[in-house]
Amino acid sequence: MAGWALAFHRNSACLRLVTAGLGTFAVGIALISSLVALSRNPARMKQAVVYLSVSLLVLFWGGGFWAGDSLEVNIWNGATPRMEILLWLATCLTFVAATRCFSSYRSFAIQFAQSVWRDFSVHLVDYESTNYQGTARDDANDNDEDA
Repeated sequence: MAGWALAFHRNSACLRLVTAGLGTFAVGIALISSLVALSRNPARMKQAVVYLSVSLLVLFWGGGFWAGDSLEVNIWNGATPRMEILLWLATCLTFVAATRCFSSYRSFAIQFAQSVWRDFSVHLVDYESTNYQGTARDDANDNDEDA
């Protein structure tokens, strides 16, 4: 949405050059950080994910600009200055909503992982407390359970 809002200033050669340069740079950073994120070092992985996130934001911003820039001129002739303000407002609101949703998702993911590990460890304790020796089961009991 921010790219679409910037597309109101599409006649600026400097803006086109900056968007193309940042987009190309962001593609390279995204590819490199995707590969670095596969490492087993948690610190490097976390840093690579941050770089990947920022580069994806830049790519979507540039994509929005180029999508808005490629529209026919007739569409832009009917646009009022209020439309640009509405796009910037929608961009800010979308960013706030995305941040809130991500923080909710993050807390859910942490709680979910903790509960799975807790349940798994309780299951192991129950399993070990039954003193299971790994002996063969009685076939007669198996037939009764199936009936």
